[in-house]
Amino acid sequence: MERERSHRTRVAILGGGPAALATAFELTATPALQEKHEITVYQPGHRLGGKCASGRNRRRDRGMRIEEHGLHVWFGCYDNAFSVMRRCYAALHRDKRTQALPTWGSAFKRCDHVAVWDRGVDWERHVLTFPQTPFDPGTERERAFVDVLGEVLGWIERRIRALEAQDDEVAAAIESAPPLGGDRLHAACRDVGIDVERTDYLGVHYLFEAAGRLAERHVADAGAPGDLQTYTGLLGGFNAWVREHLADPLPEHADIQFLAGTVDVVMAALTGILVDGLLVRGFDAINHLDLGVWLARHGAEVDLERPDRNSVFLRGVYDGSFAFVDGDPNRPNMAAGRALQGAIRCLFHYNGSVLWRMQAGMGDAVIAPLYEVLRARGVRFAFFHAVEEVRPTPDGARVGEIAIVPQVEVRDGEYEPLISVDHDGKPLPCWPSEPCYEQLVGGRSSKVRAADFEHVVDPLKRGERITLVADRDFDVAVLAVPPPVQEEVCDPLRKVNQRYAAMLAGSATVITQAAQLWLDRTPAELGQEWDSNSLMSMFVEPLDTYCDMSHLLAGEQWPARLDVRHVAYFCGVIPHEEVAAATDPEANARTHTRMLLENHAHRFWPNTVGGRGRGFDWTRLVGPAADAGTARLKSQYFRVNHQPSERYVLTLADSVESRLWPKERCFDNLVFAGDWTRNGFDAGCVEAAMSSGMLAANAISGFPAESAIAGLHGPSGFPNRPGAGGQEGGAPFPLRCAGRVAGEVVSGWRTAARLLGLPGA
Repeated sequence: MERERSHRTRVAILGGGPAALATAFELTATPALQEKHEITVYQPGHRLGGKCASGRNRRRDRGMRIEEHGLHVWFGCYDNAFSVMRRCYAALHRDKRTQALPTWGSAFKRCDHVAVWDRGVDWERHVLTFPQTPFDPGTERERAFVDVLGEVLGWIERRIRALEAQDDEVAAAIESAPPLGGDRLHAACRDVGIDVERTDYLGVHYLFEAAGRLAERHVADAGAPGDLQTYTGLLGGFNAWVREHLADPLPEHADIQFLAGTVDVVMAALTGILVDGLLVRGFDAINHLDLGVWLARHGAEVDLERPDRNSVFLRGVYDGSFAFVDGDPNRPNMAAGRALQGAIRCLFHYNGSVLWRMQAGMGDAVIAPLYEVLRARGVRFAFFHAVEEVRPTPDGARVGEIAIVPQVEVRDGEYEPLISVDHDGKPLPCWPSEPCYEQLVGGRSSKVRAADFEHVVDPLKRGERITLVADRDFDVAVLAVPPPVQEEVCDPLRKVNQRYAAMLAGSATVITQAAQLWLDRTPAELGQEWDSNSLMSMFVEPLDTYCDMSHLLAGEQWPARLDVRHVAYFCGVIPHEEVAAATDPEANARTHTRMLLENHAHRFWPNTVGGRGRGFDWTRLVGPAADAGTARLKSQYFRVNHQPSERYVLTLADSVESRLWPKERCFDNLVFAGDWTRNGFDAGCVEAAMSSGMLAANAISGFPAESAIAGLHGPSGFPNRPGAGGQEGGAPFPLRCAGRVAGEVVSGWRTAARLLGLPGA
């Protein structure tokens, strides 16, 4: 009777990460939707955010510093995540005069520079600047293969011309090289209607323009074998020309080696996309292969034994996705289709800027605003409520019960999780790194203060249980916790549903580590030679990524006597076997950081070299005066994300098909949400999580419509599956493209060079 009177769908959301919050956000997006749904979020411990949670350290000597799970930087292609946050900030109605971060534009700032490292004779740095676009993030950018092809080839041509103009050694090598293609290139140009002014030396521009027109005609004509053969021959011949006449003669020229490595991977990718017919078949067709293996099949020089020697851009895909099996940097693995699509999204589908940096911690800039908006909309948050077990009904068709553990008693009945922190002179709601113990019964006791509420279901061993019963306490449940947690709490579901069990069996995660350092010199004073508004990556494993986060000092409260001028974040994977053997995993992260600083910091911070011209000057780290040498690391912040709820979700080769769509009803009243689901992005990131949350809301309410969810079937122009919108039944793939022509053209770049009549073929 109560159910009939309320006419509200009771939704129990298990977990409080970005996917869970996006689900609740969309289920309450309008007043009408708010009237239809009664939502409760069950969250262990004191804060929301999952892997994106952050906290403020309230110790006086820690400066109210931000402590993260790791480095969080958003890509400009995160269309759904930015859509949620733009709408969230609009609903916050913060006063611009009196409150910090009142708009999404004040919470996120552009970042256009990326510093990457190439492993040649030594580590060499290259700084890339990405052009801004006139669009705000949050709306899908329409692209096509020929658009991306043109941008890629245009960048390569400009880079060659710049090196030729700036470097006499490169100019001499180009001048002494044989003509690029000769009569065969002339014939290709004539075939696609290019007016050739010079027949003796046609050059890079003509080759790239001819390749672009051939690709466009091939795509439009659904695959003419002759066009494809000529196209792959042009690209392969160019790759061989760069290798033989630039890279080989100039083995110690860092810029040329970087260019050659880039060309090698890019030409293989541009060839493979058309040869394998992925624009028609969909990129799902190659998800059973690892990216490196797939690129090697299409001619790229991939070192499977020494991944650190591979092209910067190949390494970047793995580094950016923590895609290393068991945290071993020598075992990179990522599904080729999703890896290619992810790279295309990040580099060619971005809006505004390629990267966006939050102006506070992830918890402050993203999770706290979502919490405030959702609470104002009537969503209930049950903090300190851990899921112990999810049980099916006797027939296995539905979820029948959910066992919940109230971890601790709250004094006034409802826990208030946020604290106010001064951010550049204005208050900002933030999460503390520890619970507000004054709100907890027994909060002054050492037992409560030592309890790990976030990772232990019943840390105080209170023995209390609440059982949520289907149709009495909830109508639909949203499972928004990662697979390692599901393995602990959803074993009864796995035993009765093979499809769900297959998802768990096919999932994989990796343990990550992070270090946050506070220094008494600015990056420029430390000798950093590139713009600090940047990201540095593809460096020495395992801490391969660094970002200057000094802009966060506006929201931290360091005493003037400490003179903090720089905040540096580092992150990467950590070998699982190393963590398994450790009694204090964070100590391992300190060791990795010490080794990085002692052996490699001079490459990006030359002014940190210690006494006698070696090592690291430990006095640069801000810490207690009594600490000397490496002891100053003790006051920095280190984290190893080894708990089941913290591990990073991977997209291994041959794993995508085992993922579940949020609306796949393995159990009639259970919906899935998380970056571990099928969601279009299918990778461990906030975009995948929030996209999944939007899909979960759609599965419950029909809102938002699938057509309103960006990239659901892959980035525009690069579909997951055949047919428009990723649906089956599209135009048939011309099998001849994958058969005879592929065998003739991509058996190696020597074949391609022979097609162009290049020397040495």
